[in-house]
Amino acid sequence: MTGDAKKDSKVEKQIDQKLKVYLQQITTAKSLDSSDSDVLFHESNYHVFRALRVFGSSVLMRKMAQGSESLVGGLAAAGIARAQEKNNANKALKILDEALSISDNAYARLTKADILQAIGRKPEAITELRYITANFQHLEETYIAARKFLAELENPPKKGPCFIATACYGSYDHPDVLVLRNWRDRCLLRHAMGKLFVKWYYATGPGAAEVVVRHPRLGKLVKYSVLIPLTKALKIAGFHNIEEQKQTHG
Repeated sequence: MTGDAKKDSKVEKQIDQKLKVYLQQITTAKSLDSSDSDVLFHESNYHVFRALRVFGSSVLMRKMAQGSESLVGGLAAAGIARAQEKNNANKALKILDEALSISDNAYARLTKADILQAIGRKPEAITELRYITANFQHLEETYIAARKFLAELENPPKKGPCFIATACYGSYDHPDVLVLRNWRDRCLLRHAMGKLFVKWYYATGPGAAEVVVRHPRLGKLVKYSVLIPLTKALKIAGFHNIEEQKQTHG
């Protein structure tokens, strides 16, 4: 085991000890009032931490594989690490379902989405993130994290994200957002200056979109003062959204 892996193992033991203490505190609180919503929330959170602990152990396995001195040993360890990661992910997902059966926990759903995405179950991850954005808008940090994660999954860079427009309209597939993407693909990406603008936008757009999500009034201002007039002008210029073009030429 490498020095880093040994450190990770030590940290995991410390985490196990803290989880043990946390569970003892929850058990004591439940003995006083088992129906208290705060107690149920903490019990749910305990299972979230358990899930993270279980899934996190696969990271240690990967580090052990990378630290193997022999080629054959390294390949064998890497294979074990991949199998262990999948096994740990499935165990973690079951624990998270247990957490959600106790309390509809936004952080549990966000963690579940993260694990689902990590093991290639993207549609299920998106379902969890959409649930969070629809039902937990009052939890600002978790809501913003879910919105950002959802945007990354629904518009990966190769598709060309429209960060600010998506944030303002609340949908990646809104007709006006489609118009803007059509404009990007048919005009901006065909010219040097347009390509530079798109590159700059991809670098700054996510941060600007996060500000819009945090401040809905600002989002409305951008939508009605900038985006709607721009899309109207683009439609006049012939940059209709793709679905409209299909219907027109169908």
